[in-house]
Amino acid sequence: MAPNDPVAEGYAALETGEWERARGCFQAALVEQEQVGEESAETFEGMGRALWWLKETHASIRYRERAYTHFRRQGDALKAARIALWLSREYRDALGNYAASNGWFMRSERLLRDVASCPESGWLELARSERASDPAVAEVHATKALRVAAEFRDADLEIRALAQLGLAQVRLGKVEEAMSHFDEAMASATGGEANTPE
Repeated sequence: MAPNDPVAEGYAALETGEWERARGCFQAALVEQEQVGEESAETFEGMGRALWWLKETHASIRYRERAYTHFRRQGDALKAARIALWLSREYRDALGNYAASNGWFMRSERLLRDVASCPESGWLELARSERASDPAVAEVHATKALRVAAEFRDADLEIRALAQLGLAQVRLGKVEEAMSHFDEAMASATGGEANTPE
């Protein structure tokens, strides 16, 4: 970490669950960046994450939307797609705004349409599973997400995909199989394999 780098300090605070400290670091970075006229996608994203943990949902969404815009302008379709997936989930689950949720989901699909297999394509499969009304379809997409997680050694995706696969299988009546996936997800999460607190 570079000395007096509030963005790096903010991300370090996020990793250790110091949400207020993270917010303060990102706020300091935003002030510095405004003074020199250089906005940063990473700063907006970090502030959005900190505010999400502090339960400031609307503000969190606004900052993540700004991060999305900056990643798109930089030509970073993968980071933009991942944020679009997060925004889709938040608009649906936190705000109940299904039109906005669908719009963000479609943005992520379009951004990843011609991209080779990558961790983001696994997160897209996970989102498809979460959105599926048919548990059999949800199971198929969660299984695909799990395969991508293994291919790219993405522990966060693996944990989420295992849990989502378990949910789909409970709905299908495959309770014993589902419980084994929940148990594995819990062991991985509490065993320290995850890279982010989320």
